[in-house]
Amino acid sequence: MKGARIKRLRKLIRGALHDADEHAAAGVVCLVDMIFRNHPCRVHVAYMNEHPGSAGMYCLKKVPSK
Repeated sequence: MKGARIKRLRKLIRGALHDADEHAAAGVVCLVDMIFRNHPCRVHVAYMNEHPGSAGMYCLKKVPSK
């Protein structure tokens, strides 16, 4: 997904989940992007490790381990 789409998706999720903080919304967006790309979890984590800006794109401080 493109960065602009991810930002819009994060905003929609934060609006839908009223009690969600930024970290929870970022985790959901990361999961949705993983499904969109049809990546297994380990492949998506490896992809995020190879592309250093991807964690920041999701507003995550670091790449999730699982």
